[in-house]
This record gives sequence, structure tokens and C-alpha cells, in this order.
Amino acid sequence: MSRPRFSITFREQDLLQHAAAGFTDSEISESLGIATNTVSTHWKRLFAKIGVTSRAHAVAIFVHHRNSEEIDMLKTKVACLESTLSQHIVKGGRRSMDQLPASVCLEAQLV
Repeated sequence: MSRPRFSITFREQDLLQHAAAGFTDSEISESLGIATNTVSTHWKRLFAKIGVTSRAHAVAIFVHHRNSEEIDMLKTKVACLESTLSQHIVKGGRRSMDQLPASVCLEAQLV
């Protein structure tokens, strides 16, 4: 099942990131250097674009989508690491982590 993709602007992403971090509209406007009315306009357009009626719902969708992408990225890294480890096991037999090349150990620590 594929997740819906929304085409949102960089400014709308900024708005969502700030809101997810707990910023109020006035704090968002100050941080982004735009008027509070402009922040409100961005919210209205974003709500219409993604089909929500509240800021909380928009942020929830954003956070869920962002987390899903991060999980997909981690799954890809783990699959690559498993492949790399299995190649080293085939070439050199079973080895402990301290016997593997430094690059493989570094990858394992990053995941």
C-alpha cells in the first residue's frame, strides 16, 4: 500500500516543521521573517491542499509521513549492511566485529 504524496512548498514544509516543534503562529512568523497574516494564509492553503481542517491534523500527517520516510531509509540501510556483512562472511568465514573492515563497523554503528 503506497502512502499519499502531497506536493507542498518549501515554505509549507518550514511551517509544518516549526509547528511540529511547538512554535505558535507568531513565533513562526518571527522565525521565518514573514507576517503573521502570511502564516495564516499558508495554513489555509495547506489545509485545502492536504484536506484537513486543523493545524494539529496537518502536523500529525507531516510527522507520520516524515517518520515513515525515515523508517524506509533505515530499512534500506539495514538491508545494505546485511548484504555487506554476508559478503564478508562468505569471503572470510565468520568473523567478530573487530575483525571486519572499519567501514563496515562504522556503517553498523550508524544504523
